[in-house]
Amino acid sequence: MSVFIRRFNFDPGNDVLLEIESVNILDLEPPSPIAGIGTGTAMVVGEAEDGPFETPVQVAGTTDLVQQFGSIGYTYGSVPANNPSARSRKADGALTPEYWNGNMLVQLNAKRYRSLIAVRVDTSIGSVEFKRQAYVTGVSQFSYNMEPGQVLQADIGAGLVSATFTATAAVLTGVAGVFPTLFVGGETLTLGFDDEPNFTVTFLATDQSQAQVISRINAAAGFTFASIGGVDITSFTSFRRGAGAQSRVVSASAVGVLTALGLTAGTSAVGTGNVYDIDAVKYSELKTVTELAIAGLKVEQDSSGNPRLTKTFVAAGDYLMVGPGTTALAFGFTPYQEGSNDGKAYLLSTAGTFPLTQAGTVTLGVDEENNVTVALAIADTQANVITKINAAAGFTMASSVSGTLTLLQGRANGGQVRITGSSNALLMGELGFVVGTTVTTPAVVSGTIPAGTEVTNAASTVKFVTMQTLDVLATNVGPYTVKVRHALDDGTGVAALAGTIVKTTLGVDLGSFWVLNPANIGAALTELQIDAQYQKAFDSTLVLNSVARRANVAWCARQSNSTRRALRLNVIRASQIGMFGRMAALRTPMNTKKLAARSNVAEPGVGAYRSERVIYCYPQAASFVPIMAQRGLAGGAGFTASGVIDIGADGFICSILSQLAPEENPGQETPFLDGVVGLESGANVQGFTEDDYKLFKSSGICALRIDDTSGPVFQSGITSVDPLVNPNLVRISRRRMADFIQDSLAIRMKKYGKKLNRAARRDAAVSEIRDFLNDLLSPGRPEFQRIDGFTVDTRDGNTPATIAAGLFRILVKVRTLSSLDSIVLATTVGESVEVEEVIPAAA
Repeated sequence: MSVFIRRFNFDPGNDVLLEIESVNILDLEPPSPIAGIGTGTAMVVGEAEDGPFETPVQVAGTTDLVQQFGSIGYTYGSVPANNPSARSRKADGALTPEYWNGNMLVQLNAKRYRSLIAVRVDTSIGSVEFKRQAYVTGVSQFSYNMEPGQVLQADIGAGLVSATFTATAAVLTGVAGVFPTLFVGGETLTLGFDDEPNFTVTFLATDQSQAQVISRINAAAGFTFASIGGVDITSFTSFRRGAGAQSRVVSASAVGVLTALGLTAGTSAVGTGNVYDIDAVKYSELKTVTELAIAGLKVEQDSSGNPRLTKTFVAAGDYLMVGPGTTALAFGFTPYQEGSNDGKAYLLSTAGTFPLTQAGTVTLGVDEENNVTVALAIADTQANVITKINAAAGFTMASSVSGTLTLLQGRANGGQVRITGSSNALLMGELGFVVGTTVTTPAVVSGTIPAGTEVTNAASTVKFVTMQTLDVLATNVGPYTVKVRHALDDGTGVAALAGTIVKTTLGVDLGSFWVLNPANIGAALTELQIDAQYQKAFDSTLVLNSVARRANVAWCARQSNSTRRALRLNVIRASQIGMFGRMAALRTPMNTKKLAARSNVAEPGVGAYRSERVIYCYPQAASFVPIMAQRGLAGGAGFTASGVIDIGADGFICSILSQLAPEENPGQETPFLDGVVGLESGANVQGFTEDDYKLFKSSGICALRIDDTSGPVFQSGITSVDPLVNPNLVRISRRRMADFIQDSLAIRMKKYGKKLNRAARRDAAVSEIRDFLNDLLSPGRPEFQRIDGFTVDTRDGNTPATIAAGLFRILVKVRTLSSLDSIVLATTVGESVEVEEVIPAAA
């Protein structure tokens, strides 16, 4: 801008007015109360789940708000509202925490704004780094049906290594029994298997032979539980195979039953293996068995529950291939399935034999390029073989992993390595490759690691969430750095030492990522530290070339003495430095007593925040939040079964000021408080009477009230000034209308700044002011009238000397329309009352 806009609430004198090229607003107190309203840009400062920090951002609607700053908490799978910010916070040494004291999305719920600016506070306590890892994905199932001895084989760059899944049934074998049993019928035997309930077998008189006894037992068990274990010996084999298998003899109706069958009451046998039940292997068992057997490999799940095999990050070019010996196909991993962190295909040989004793040709190819044929000779060393392959391929396709292992790689993202033929099968055996082998690797793609990704230590006891969405490029494996906060954001989080945050709880959908905190991550911020971060966010709203310049009314998602003081000073400062006139809506802590709210001196009482630019809201509101009703009590602290919670009234008054036409009183009935379902729930804010609201008004409190007929309203649209001290500055509408007129005129005057001081130019400026004010007066069209009258004077205050000095003073006075604050119905009703309008008597 070529000139500055400055605002004074007094006439500073010509020397000050001439010290810089400027449009100067003299915001002078009127001689009598004036009504009016401001314009419609609201600004909120608070904590969110995503988005830029300490940067005012224009929001274009609910969808845009969620896209830029997230919702309330994060969605994992299909479950919303996990790990929300500012779940529970204390302020000013309070013993009882206040839920959602700082959560911007909660405080925005159920409100509308003509224009909204959001400013996110940075409450991070450290950062983590992500690097892309090689991985392959299996199939999500509740459990996996396998067979004992099946193998999951993988190569992560040093050869094939296998994890074998083992399981045996529980076999309980008795001693030789006595047959025939001599049962007379009615004898019983109680048995059990696995974790099923015990069952009782009732024998008949015909159950005399071992075969007859076994048949009776199996009929009761429902499967072949009993079998012949030797001459007159009976064995019991569990249905389950694995460490969770069990066979047991519990009791019998008589000792003779046990003797006849060769059994002992209270005996049992258990199965063995590294899984609980081989027919129902769990993801956790896949993880445990595989990670124990294959060093450098970890197992994780993506957000859909699909298992992933992941190679722990080492460097760009890491790869992971499912080995050809894999028989554990139930997990969804297939032989030669491969993934790499650069998208290139890799194929590692088995142990070769060098120098070669065979000669011949090998035909191989990469990606979509033509195959090449390589001629190899007897006595070629591994180095000779590598040199010949690379010469034929035209790039470094082959390299040595060890003296016996040779690695082939492609060069395209999403590429392929294939061995299509050879003239000598014995030669291929010496090289360690198999003709017909093709490895194709999925392309690595650009994308995002979403905000809210949960990262934790190895024991999953200290959890953090990422605070911003990370853009990840296909061409860069990392590291990517992002700030974090404690997942449970209630002020109780403990610190984490550098290098201890090493995994994500759910795999990122974009791919698998190594995570680590390179430096210590701090404990939860203290109250004072949180307030200090809010101050930084407030300061970011004082940059003249930001969208915050247009803000007319601001409020803070966090209430504390510090944030109230800071916001009050912020709006005063913003209005002085050339931004649009700005007002602040403040609120009390929840369940504040009315005497504390009315205090003229002590915080958080209204007297501590007196200003015509401050709206002091008390009591607060109860509101319905749909996402909280959806989660219910399962959401944890701060959630309710009904979805109704206590939130600030300050956001609601800002919604009214943003939506109403400028000439209206914000205390009137409006549709903009539909989100208020009642006053806050605290015991100290119930049962207010008319006398209470009179005292609120006389104290400078814009008080929320639930009217019996019209619903929620703000009883008195007043600022926080003391009405006895500054009676002319009481009305919110006066301050808002003054800002509207002053800012509108100042913007119109900017184009005249520093131009030649011609009389015609001065007349043009005055004419433009008159035209603007005349539009507000709207003569001849009373339905559009917005002010009651005005005067524009250029005679008083200007002299030839001041004009020659470059100072042109325009005196503008505006009388605004009052609001119908008190309607008097003077009624006289009775049989003897004299009236003029009557129904004529019947003829």
